[in-house]
Amino acid sequence: MEFITENLNQQQKQAVIDDSGPLLVIAGPGSGKTHMLTRRIARIILETKGDKFKVLALTFTTKAANEMKERVEQLVGEEVNRLFISTFHGFCFEVLRKYGSYIGLNKEFTIYDNSSTTNDYIGILIEAVQEELEREDSTSYYLLSKYEDQQLLRNDAQKYLNGIARMKNQLRGPRDIPKNSKKYDITFQIIYKLYDNKLRSNNAIDYGDLLFLAFKLFKEKPFIAKQYRKVFKHLLIDEAQDTNKAQFQLIKAFCGDNYQNIFIVADEDQLIYEWNDARFEHLLEFVKLYNAKTIQMFENYRCPKPVLQMANQLIKLNVNRLDTKEELRANIDGDGQEVTFNKYEYPEDESVNVTQEISKINEFTSTCIIARNRFVLKRLEKNLKKAGIPYNYPSSNERFLTKEANMTVAILHAAFNEEDKVHINLLCDYFSLNADDLFNLKDQTLFSSFIEAISEIEPKLSKTLKKLINSKLYFVDYIENIFKDLANDNLLERDILEENRNLKDDFTHFRSVIRLYKRDRDEEERNIGDFLSFMALLPKGNQSEEGVTLLTGHAAKGLEFKYVFIVSLNQGIFPDFRSINNLRTLEEERRNFFVAMTRTKKKLYLSYTENMKTRYGYREQQPSQFLGEIGLL
Repeated sequence: MEFITENLNQQQKQAVIDDSGPLLVIAGPGSGKTHMLTRRIARIILETKGDKFKVLALTFTTKAANEMKERVEQLVGEEVNRLFISTFHGFCFEVLRKYGSYIGLNKEFTIYDNSSTTNDYIGILIEAVQEELEREDSTSYYLLSKYEDQQLLRNDAQKYLNGIARMKNQLRGPRDIPKNSKKYDITFQIIYKLYDNKLRSNNAIDYGDLLFLAFKLFKEKPFIAKQYRKVFKHLLIDEAQDTNKAQFQLIKAFCGDNYQNIFIVADEDQLIYEWNDARFEHLLEFVKLYNAKTIQMFENYRCPKPVLQMANQLIKLNVNRLDTKEELRANIDGDGQEVTFNKYEYPEDESVNVTQEISKINEFTSTCIIARNRFVLKRLEKNLKKAGIPYNYPSSNERFLTKEANMTVAILHAAFNEEDKVHINLLCDYFSLNADDLFNLKDQTLFSSFIEAISEIEPKLSKTLKKLINSKLYFVDYIENIFKDLANDNLLERDILEENRNLKDDFTHFRSVIRLYKRDRDEEERNIGDFLSFMALLPKGNQSEEGVTLLTGHAAKGLEFKYVFIVSLNQGIFPDFRSINNLRTLEEERRNFFVAMTRTKKKLYLSYTENMKTRYGYREQQPSQFLGEIGLL
């Protein structure tokens, strides 16, 4: 067992072996947090070898969960089966799969997904409102009548969805909103209720429902939470500073009154999700509620000393942080040349020079460009492309790049629920069919009508889909064929046209999802809805690590690179103009910059421009106040 604590510093070792009760570990950037967490999990598992209980570990990304599980497996071997490690949403999905029926959820539900190309949520909201307007006895017709103009509803849909997501993060259903609320008026409340009812009638939930409904289950049926406490005698939570109200209340509902084996890792200086209702106060409440002991891991093994000195100087200006916190200490001295600071006259100059510097470094996969927003990154992207430098956007909101892939997903949704108008509408648009003609047929399901409608224009696909609906238990065997039928064999083309390359990438992605699903689910557990939910919980975007990585400050969290460029450090850009006159949001922007700075392992490049481009030409702009706060101006 001594190997578990080998090469750990004093604070890491204490965090690994402490069993005195609830514990909060403040883990600064580059402090060996993942190393410590995996060692602690391994220690618990090995010390209790032969016991039946399991260990539950929750984090915020699937990538982090997979990495930690692999590390634990290297330490404990087959005993890793006693570890359930997942994202909060992944854990809630498993809870609802098993016990959702106790709160009226069909156990074969699916999770609707969304992207900019196929937003299921917008589709379901529009359909719900339209159906309400078509009801002759609709009591809400007067309030919703303006939305007989479907384009107006489509324009407003995202606003309503953002509000609904926020309400679910605050654990508030349609009935929990005060009737005199100015921000969420009666029209919002009606649309929220219609949207949720429509989801349930489609045997579906959205992403926000995972936390909302799991909390409801634990609260209304406490015997289920008690059962989970018996199975999982240890709970470990990573990145706990980012918990919103729903996540924090879920933890409390899971723990009940006397649960002692709770271990939380957090760093309030890296709290950058207040826009998602994460709060510093949750950490304070946790310490008070559980009378938790606190350990700080302040030794940094990532950043050179000059970078860390600037980061310390920056973050100490924040008021909302723990009083007893020590400064981060560098284990890499450096030679004083680790920070390069440049100003440029115009944004175009910055893009050209950053691209040239990256070309000189010539370690593309070890290089990252961070900007406050994607608009700035798009400018850099053009120059990288022009210079022939490979790059990737791992933070993209797109799961697939091609219509063929997205239509394959739509087909699976339609096969899961053969009356699913949202996805059948998408399919009709794709094949240039009139959806109303299908909806008027009464003697068969909508999906069967769709299959008949494409039988002449896509006979091969129609035949595949008929086989699918006659043997849904074996749906996995049909997915690749559906994709190939939609692609019209373009997957076999040898040319390097961009569209064919994207098709091949998406086909490879689908294959990997199928492989992961087969590995994770026994054959008798598989069904179409579960597969769609499984896929919805996987990371989006290009997961390739080849080339220069382009990231927003929020997306950079948890990553590290040898060379980090933080660009367009101008007042109003970074920090964002909306935060400048608000202490709370300005502090979050400062934390965002702190996180960005501490991604580097070797060299940090900072830059700003004296002018910005507007629709009316160029105008002067000021450097970021953060540059003054770290002593560069």
